[in-house]
Amino acid sequence: MKKSFFLIFLIILSANSLFAQTKSNSAPKIIEDKANGYSFTLPKDWTHQAADGGFILLNAEKTASIVLKPHVYDSFEAFAAAEINLEKEGLKLAGEVQDLGNGGKTFRVSKTVGGKNVILDTFFLRSPSKGGLVMVSLTNSNEMAQKSFEIANQLGKTVKFFAVQESPVNQQLKTAFSGKKLSYFYTGNGYSEQRTIWLCASGSYASKTETSSTSTLGSGATSGSDQGIWTVSSTGNAAHLILNSQKGSGQKKFAVTPRQASNEIGLNGAKYFVQAHSECN
Repeated sequence: MKKSFFLIFLIILSANSLFAQTKSNSAPKIIEDKANGYSFTLPKDWTHQAADGGFILLNAEKTASIVLKPHVYDSFEAFAAAEINLEKEGLKLAGEVQDLGNGGKTFRVSKTVGGKNVILDTFFLRSPSKGGLVMVSLTNSNEMAQKSFEIANQLGKTVKFFAVQESPVNQQLKTAFSGKKLSYFYTGNGYSEQRTIWLCASGSYASKTETSSTSTLGSGATSGSDQGIWTVSSTGNAAHLILNSQKGSGQKKFAVTPRQASNEIGLNGAKYFVQAHSECN
């Protein structure tokens, strides 16, 4: 089951022990995420740690955290529709969504966790190209929330986006996957499953999953679909296909392995058939 957007940040908040051996910085320091194409200036006397595809920042007193994570959405409206359900997540909106300019937005919500009121200020920042950055400030007092909000707001103004310099291997992988249809089939013991992923040259994808089962108790069928942005990554001999959903399904990461047949590929060990297609741009 997909974790909710805010639950992920609350889990990260509980992991402040990550900073136990980290010294706070006494002067501003520029931090770069070359893989996702952005940099920011670390606030004075705050620590930072890479975690879960982004960064966790913590103040010296350990009373406030700011979590930064890249996103794949073209607009705040798309992000909100896919990732935020205040009622379902037990969150209360404080005030209205504020405009930060250039497609950016900020808003505050609160949630009672373990008998304490946690305050979350979210900053949605748009990159001039695709996607952008989400920052969430987390505190448990109104006084500290205001201080952390101001620091996060200034932090957002230091964010700079830049083009990602892809490695030759990544470029080759993108060329190999672009415009391909990946299909998986399984049948056995009264159960069948079919998964299809359409990878588009534009960087978008669509996927569909269909299952059916038959037993002495009856039969049934399910289907589901998804869409979003796809990319690839490589480290050493390991290559991955990454699907970032725009419908709230999170990120799926598949280890890519070659197979004997030229029209097959392994994704997390499962055999997928590879075909060219022209069903999207």
